[in-house]
Amino acid sequence: MKIYQQCVRCNYVNDVFTFWNIVCCRCSHPLIVWYELDTSTQDLKNMFSGKTRSLWKYRDVLPRITIDPITLGEGGTPMHLSKGLGSLLGLRHLYIKNESTNPTGAFTDRGATLLVSLLYENNINNLTCISSGNLGVSLAAYSTTAGISCKVYFKIGVEQVKILQALSYNAEIYFTNNLTLTEDILRREVKDASSYIVSSSNPLLLEGYKTIAYEIMEDLNWSSPDWIILPVGSGANMTSIWKGIKELEMLDLLQEKTPRLIGGQIKSCAPIAVSYFKGLEEVEATTLKDVGFPDIADPNPPWGFTVLKAIRELGGKMVTVSEEEVLHALKLMAKYEGLLVEPASAVGLATLIKSLDEGYIKRDEEIILIITGSGMKNPSTFQTIYRITNFERVPIGIGETKKKILEILSERPLHGYAIKKILRDRFSIDVKLPTIYEHLKDLEERGLVYSLGVEYLRGKRILKKYMISELGRRIIREEINRVS
Repeated sequence: MKIYQQCVRCNYVNDVFTFWNIVCCRCSHPLIVWYELDTSTQDLKNMFSGKTRSLWKYRDVLPRITIDPITLGEGGTPMHLSKGLGSLLGLRHLYIKNESTNPTGAFTDRGATLLVSLLYENNINNLTCISSGNLGVSLAAYSTTAGISCKVYFKIGVEQVKILQALSYNAEIYFTNNLTLTEDILRREVKDASSYIVSSSNPLLLEGYKTIAYEIMEDLNWSSPDWIILPVGSGANMTSIWKGIKELEMLDLLQEKTPRLIGGQIKSCAPIAVSYFKGLEEVEATTLKDVGFPDIADPNPPWGFTVLKAIRELGGKMVTVSEEEVLHALKLMAKYEGLLVEPASAVGLATLIKSLDEGYIKRDEEIILIITGSGMKNPSTFQTIYRITNFERVPIGIGETKKKILEILSERPLHGYAIKKILRDRFSIDVKLPTIYEHLKDLEERGLVYSLGVEYLRGKRILKKYMISELGRRIIREEINRVS
């Protein structure tokens, strides 16, 4: 098997694989590892199918190591047909790929096991990681298993649980408000051949992450779903999914079609999505403002170019979601699927719901929703949710006025004053305007309507418009079926 590295931006090829070469010497884009395999398709299928569920069952399509891998039992994560969310959203073929079952609770364990195994084999004694959260925890865990000293530079604002995890794994912890600048300084200062610096731009991490795509396709008997939906921060995970699909195509392991990709980003930090909306090939960096979920906020994502390339090649799109939509998605995932997920994972569900609302996804299509990490890593987010609801349970029943409001909004987005007028004229329901907004606030907290922001009416008043969500439409359909 020949292994080489290639830049997807300028097509520069490095014929000799080495884990020291991580960026293109011409354009500074991260290099990607590729393989020339001489194994037949059937031989690969036989090799994969006859092994225990684990990331390392795919070692024939990973960078070669000659030692026993440094492993904690990562990979082989479950993918199940969703009953709760599937029924709620009217989707018969919604599958959830749950990466929160990895040893430290995140998909980043897949990259850590491969990278640390390579470093251990090559007598690297010191590892320094620059991370917004999960990657630092994963590398700390695998480094201590291998007996490698680990330093982690966390972005200021990282969840305390992740700091405690890394400390428990014997890592030295530092903090920075600029990950990119910190990495640049460290790379200039650290020249020791026994030390290695890692950030989300490292292409070897992708080799571990790509096995998510291999597992998805194998679980579907080497057929492709219609959609794979996942959150996007640095772009590493989505790039790895694209790379895994490309490899499966080259190995002739996929039947007929390839899946399309939908990536979701937080509106407050969405450089890849904004560049996609503009039709750009390169991602325009942004400034990091006040972001509620810093783990997924990357103002200058190293894999942005490849994410846009992946969408152009496979089809799909980028979506932006608000922090309110993410909180709604967190509650829905816990309530209807029994999964406590991290905010980044909820970005994926919020992206799915928004794509359904826009009619971009059909309900009879096969969809894979990737859960990237466990909610146990982000307890403060759930504290926020409970503060919002004042620890009160939302009533299951919906009153007649709320049903009529949903029916009105199913026709078009409206502001409160227009809803009040239609309630009075069409349904003879006469309520005061403040009461209308109380109803709308309650419906929004349940995830049944969305706020579209504010608009000026006749240049004087500022009004907030509301739009019905896919969940709200479902309630209207159920009500119509019940009456008929």
